[in-house]
Amino acid sequence: MANDNLSGKRTQKKPHKTPLTEEQRDYLKQLKNYKASGVRITIDDRQLPEKDWKQIFMLAERTPDGANQFYMSDIVTNESGEISEIRLDKITVR
Repeated sequence: MANDNLSGKRTQKKPHKTPLTEEQRDYLKQLKNYKASGVRITIDDRQLPEKDWKQIFMLAERTPDGANQFYMSDIVTNESGEISEIRLDKITVR
């Protein structure tokens, strides 16, 4: 927290936002199209508002033991072979 306003109250600085690449924007647009057609979209087993979907691109961390973390998508189909769900889950690669 920072004490940078005139009132003397502590304020929390907002994290720096990195703009999405064209490829990332296209990916989110495709996810929105799938959702509009009835496909369930989950991130870490939760259905999040579309405004929160960009978090899948913001994860670029290393764990204390040096492993990398990122989101991986799984596509689930129904008995007819149609896409019924897209699951995005955080994975760790050591």
